[in-house]
Amino acid sequence: TAILEQQQREAAKKIVPWFVEQMPDAYFRQVSTEAQRRHLRAITAFSYQGLSVPELALTDAGTHTFLSKSAAATEGQSTSRLAEQLKSLPADASLHRVLLYQSADGELSLNMFETVGSEVLFTGEGDEQQAMKQRLRDYSAELSAGKYIDQPHHPPPSSLFSQAELDVHLSKCTERYISGLLDTPRLLYQQLLLYQSVAGTEDAAVSVEHAYEEPGQTLLTVAIANSRNRPALQQTLSLLSMHGLEVLRAQVDSVEDPMPEGRPGLPSRGVTLLRTLVRK
Repeated sequence: TAILEQQQREAAKKIVPWFVEQMPDAYFRQVSTEAQRRHLRAITAFSYQGLSVPELALTDAGTHTFLSKSAAATEGQSTSRLAEQLKSLPADASLHRVLLYQSADGELSLNMFETVGSEVLFTGEGDEQQAMKQRLRDYSAELSAGKYIDQPHHPPPSSLFSQAELDVHLSKCTERYISGLLDTPRLLYQQLLLYQSVAGTEDAAVSVEHAYEEPGQTLLTVAIANSRNRPALQQTLSLLSMHGLEVLRAQVDSVEDPMPEGRPGLPSRGVTLLRTLVRK
């Protein structure tokens, strides 16, 4: 036992600094501290010298996490692997949220599929949510003042929401979805515009941003109306695989799309918002 404990301590000394340096900022912002600790313990065990395990699956309270080594070893492998991981989830499980990450050196992919749990809707109440809302209002004011008019990938001033419209849109989102995008308010604003373009329909809308973080990487943002997260992700992975695109990072969330009062028809399943960072 003492030898095993010593080996684990030695492995942790190497793994922890590597993990902090290599994992994307979004991982530390969007994943709870307790979940990060669980992942580190598993990765440390995963990384014992001489241990050859290509993939490790963890399940905790409805969150299914897959840790895979050498994420970039084979071109296009991550997309097919994602599809297999998604297929392996319980058949009756619906996806509440999906978070997919890859280390900067391509040695690890860490994919989280949340299948149970309730989400707290954004209300704008309380100090933290009020600060979130103010951050978006400040960005909206900058757009209105023309601060970003000559910069690509920012919405044009003509597309601005009124303050009341922005509050209504935010009330349909979960608090976690909003907080996860506050470091890049332009992305959140663009996604709200995509949502607005398909809400109440059966349509889909796509935004494409080339060279998002590095040359050769593209950020695809897709809004799919009247859809569930799981089939939306399955269909998107199939399309990406057909075009030979590798998924480096992805997030999937659902935003409510309530039926307008007095309008006939079945209620919408909501709008799936899928963001994927891909490369050829």
